Amino acid sequence: LVDPAAGSGWHALLWSRVGLTVDARDAYEFPKRWVAVSRTPVQGSKLANDSSTGLFLSWPPHSPEDVGHQALEAFSGSVLVYIGESSLDSAYEASRFHAALSKEWEAIWHRDICHWPGFNDAMWIYSRRSQEGASNGV
Repeated sequence: LVDPAAGSGWHALLWSRVGLTVDARDAYEFPKRWVAVSRTPVQGSKLANDSSTGLFLSWPPHSPEDVGHQALEAFSGSVLVYIGESSLDSAYEASRFHAALSKEWEAIWHRDICHWPGFNDAMWIYSRRSQEGASNGV
C-alpha cells in the first residue's frame, strides 16, 4: 500500500498492524513519526510499479496543493482506498481529485465513519475503470 501523504505515519502504523506493507511518504517533515516516512513529494513521483500495489489517500489536501489528483495521476495500480469527503460536499465540489475519481474509478465498497457535525467523512475502496469504462473486477 502506498501512502503518499502519510504525515506522521499514523495510518501506516495501523495498516501495518493488520499485516499490510506500507510505503509511507510525505513532502513535509513531521517532528513526531509513528513509522519511517520518506520525505518524497507526490509531484513527479511514480507511486506503484505493479498492479498489486494499492493507493491510500486520507483527507488529501485539495488547495492550494492538489495532492489527491497528483497521486491519482502518478499511480498505476488498480485499487484506491480513500478516506475523506464525498464530491457532494461543497468544499470539494470543484476538486480535480473528485472529477478524476468519478471519471476513472468505480466505488466498490463504502462505509460511513465517525465525523464532525456538518461533515460527511467516509471510507471508500475504488477499482480503476478499464479503458472501456468497465470495472477491473477487484
